[in-house]
Amino acid sequence: MFIQKVKLGEPIVSVVRAGAQWAKAGFPIVSGEDFEERKRICSECEFWNANAFGGLGRCGKCGCSGVKLRLATSKCPVRKW
Repeated sequence: MFIQKVKLGEPIVSVVRAGAQWAKAGFPIVSGEDFEERKRICSECEFWNANAFGGLGRCGKCGCSGVKLRLATSKCPVRKW
């Protein structure tokens, strides 16, 4: 498994940007099916660290802990979903 080091401020910036974009769009969320598909894709990704955050997981690319999977305005940083 490849784990990329994320600079300390990058996850914070990523979350703030994602949250602002989500709010501007009116807080849309993905369907349950889309969420499960995104979750599956992330769990199989070389950047996903399933052991991070007490087993909740974390993306080694953008620092996401899975919250962005529900936001309809979010995109995978390596374009997998």
